[in-house]
Amino acid sequence: MHPQQSSRHHHLQLSWTLATDGSDSIDSTASSGSGSTTVERNCIVPLKPDWSYSSPLIFTQDGALVTPENDSIELEEITLATGVEVVLSCSPNYFREFSSEKVLKAKCKKDKTFVVNGQDKNFVSALSCKERPIEEIIVSVRGCPSTLRSIEYGYTNPVSNKSYILGEACYDAKVGRTHFIHTKIKSGMNTVEQLALKVKDNATYFHGYHPTQRYKVDLSKALNINDQVERFRGVFGAKNAPKIESRRYINEALLTHRQYLSVLKMAWNYQIVKDRELLLNYDRLLQDIRALEVPEIEIYTGAHGVMTLKDKHNQSAEVFLVRENRFPVPKLHWTVVKSADKAIAFAVFSKPQLTEQELEKQGTFCTSVCEQITWLKKLREEEAWRTARAGYVLCCEVEEFRRTIKEMPPITGQQVGGGWMVIQQRWDGTENFNRNWTDYWLGFGEVDREHWLGLERIHQFTKKHNCASRDASRAPSCNGDECSINSAISSGGSTTNDLLHRLSSHSRAGTIRTVHLGMYREAHVVPDVTHSGRDHPISWTGTEHARDRDRSSERELIENITHLRAQQAIDGTGS
Repeated sequence: MHPQQSSRHHHLQLSWTLATDGSDSIDSTASSGSGSTTVERNCIVPLKPDWSYSSPLIFTQDGALVTPENDSIELEEITLATGVEVVLSCSPNYFREFSSEKVLKAKCKKDKTFVVNGQDKNFVSALSCKERPIEEIIVSVRGCPSTLRSIEYGYTNPVSNKSYILGEACYDAKVGRTHFIHTKIKSGMNTVEQLALKVKDNATYFHGYHPTQRYKVDLSKALNINDQVERFRGVFGAKNAPKIESRRYINEALLTHRQYLSVLKMAWNYQIVKDRELLLNYDRLLQDIRALEVPEIEIYTGAHGVMTLKDKHNQSAEVFLVRENRFPVPKLHWTVVKSADKAIAFAVFSKPQLTEQELEKQGTFCTSVCEQITWLKKLREEEAWRTARAGYVLCCEVEEFRRTIKEMPPITGQQVGGGWMVIQQRWDGTENFNRNWTDYWLGFGEVDREHWLGLERIHQFTKKHNCASRDASRAPSCNGDECSINSAISSGGSTTNDLLHRLSSHSRAGTIRTVHLGMYREAHVVPDVTHSGRDHPISWTGTEHARDRDRSSERELIENITHLRAQQAIDGTGS
C-alpha cells in the first residue's frame, strides 16, 4: 500500500469488527422492513485481462489509484466495500456497453454489480473496456533508431488529468525482435508518481498515434505450436525439433501496481524462449532484483542475437519461428539494473549445452563479476549462475557490455569503472560532428544521446582536478572490436589540446565512439582500462602540460578535425 493512499482507501477493503464474544465478524446492517440481520456482500472485481476482457482502471473519487491491501503477485482481484463510489476509466479508449464514454462514476452494490446512472451494471460484461486502459503511443525514444518502432506506455488519471508514463520500448516490427524495454520496478515505499518514468500534466497525452495489432497477430501465429512442429521437423528432424515458448519481459512480479496487468498483453513484451526451464537463472535474477533494498530501481531489458542449433545434417542453423527469418529465438536475454548513479548488466544465455569454444568466446564478451555482486542471493546459491542448463549468466560492467549488446540504449548516470564522466558519445550518426569552433567550444547534442560536452565545460572541470581520459574506440589496432585508449591529463590547465591531439590522430572520422573523463588522486597514477575493461592503476611518466594553453592552437586542431572529416565525406573514406 502506497503511503499517500493509506489514509484514503481503508474503506475500500473488507470491513472487519470485533464482536462482543471476542470473535471476528464482518460488518452487517439490518435489512429494511425486518428485524433480521443480513451480511452485505462486497464487490469483488477481477483485474487480470484475457483476450476478451480488459478491466478499467479504478480510482477513488479524489483520484487515488485503488490499491489492494494484499499486493501479492497472485492477487487477481480487488475487493470494494458495499456503497463505495469509485471512478472507472478506460481512457483514451471506451467502455464496452457505454460506447461513447471513457470515464464513469460507479457505486458498488454487491458481487460484480455496480450502479451507474441509476442502473445496475455487471462489471465484466458492461463495464469492461473495449481496449486496454494502459495505452501505448508511438513516440521517439532515446537509443531507438528511427528505422525501428518506439513507444511509450501508460495511462491518464481522469481526476487529476495527469498522464503517467510507465515505460518505453523499442522493437523491430519487420524482424520481430524486442530491442529493449525501459521501466521502473517496485522498490521501497514509492508512490505511484515516483514509480512512473515520467508524469505529464496533459490529459490527452495518450491520445496520439497507436501501433496497430498486426505485429501481435503475426507473433501469435508464429507461436502456434502446430505450425512450429511442421516447420522445425523439416529443419531439425522429428527428434531434435525445438520447443519454443513465450513468457514476458515485464512479468507480474515486476509490475509496480496490480492494476497494470494489461501491460502483460502488449506485443513487444513477449519474450521468445526455447524451453522456459532453460531460463531458471533469469527468474533467479529477477527475484534478486526485486529483493534489492534501494530507494529506486530502473531496468533495461531485451534480447540479442539468434540461437543456433544443429540441424538434421549436423550443421549449425539459426532458429526463427517463421520461414522468412522472422521472429528469431534469441541467443541471450539481457538486463541492466540501475539505481541512482550505479548500473550493472546481466546476460543470460538460453542454450542448454555450451561448447568449450562458446564458453571461451563468452570470456571475451566481458569479464564477469557475478562473484563480486553481494546482493545476488538466489543466483549465487551453489554458483547457480554457472549452470548452462538453467541459463548461463554473465555479470558485466555496463560500458564493457555495450560493446556486444548494441541494442542497449544510452543509460544516463551510469557509473563507468567507478566514476567516469562521458564527454563524447557517438552511436548511429544521428548527430552531426562536422561543426565549427563555436559549437565545439560550447558543446552540442543531447547528453542521453550522441553529444560533445564542450571544451569550456571540460576546461572548467579539469583545471580543478587531476584527470585522465578513456576512449572506447574502434581503431584499426583493435582488430575491428572496440578497445580502450588511456591518457593522463594534468590539473591546473586546459586539457583540450590533449584530447584534441588524440581525437585528430585517428585517420578515420568516427573511430572514437565514447570518451570518458575521470579523476585520480595521485599525480602519477591513472586508471588503465585494458581490452577487458577492468581498471588497474599503472605508473604514468608522461610530461606535465603547461597550466595554460594557447586557445589558437586548440582552434587550429578543431578546424583540422572538421576539415579532415569533411574531406573524408567527399572522398567516401570516412566511417
